[in-house]
Amino acid sequence: MTKTFRKFLDVPGSEGLTSEILTGIHEAGIPYYDWFFGGHDLARTILGKWMSRTSSEVSLSKVKLLFEDDEHVGGSISLTGTELLNCRKSDMLALMKDMVPDHGLDLSERFAAARALFPRVDSEAYYLSKIWVTPDYRGKGQSREILQEFLASGQAKGFHSFQVDVFAENQPAIRLYQSFGFHVTHTFSFEKASLKYLSMKLEEMSE
Repeated sequence: MTKTFRKFLDVPGSEGLTSEILTGIHEAGIPYYDWFFGGHDLARTILGKWMSRTSSEVSLSKVKLLFEDDEHVGGSISLTGTELLNCRKSDMLALMKDMVPDHGLDLSERFAAARALFPRVDSEAYYLSKIWVTPDYRGKGQSREILQEFLASGQAKGFHSFQVDVFAENQPAIRLYQSFGFHVTHTFSFEKASLKYLSMKLEEMSE
């Protein structure tokens, strides 16, 4: 079997993969996304809209997919620190149009919580925004290959510092990052929603 990485926009008939990619992006952002958008279904609806916006953090134009022969195995979204800042600003503006806040938490509090949970990424760092593996291929080492490709891609762009944010209860993901040399730099919590995330960094990675 042949494994290849391809950008979403370079895959013939890639539109047929949109639903699978949406599921991967959504699951990679749980539980934060479901809380932030106000529920599972609403999160998927808004993320689906954002995927079509080139200025979004989750834009399909930023998706890189791993294939085993012609089967979609998983994928990732990675950005520079500067790109990430611009995308998140754009997404917050879009959110003001897309979401009706519930009675328990207004938009300003959601934005403040988001900034607290996910601090600004260094401009000199390469950031792994999302990583996912499709259900049929989980537990087979695919996430390691995707992470390796992320690091290689960042090095090719001249980066030697890498960052990722991860849900504190996602121990398999944390162990994966640690096995590559990532270490926890900060822990951030939002007690009202019982959310806790870790910021992890791999620094000065040499070629």
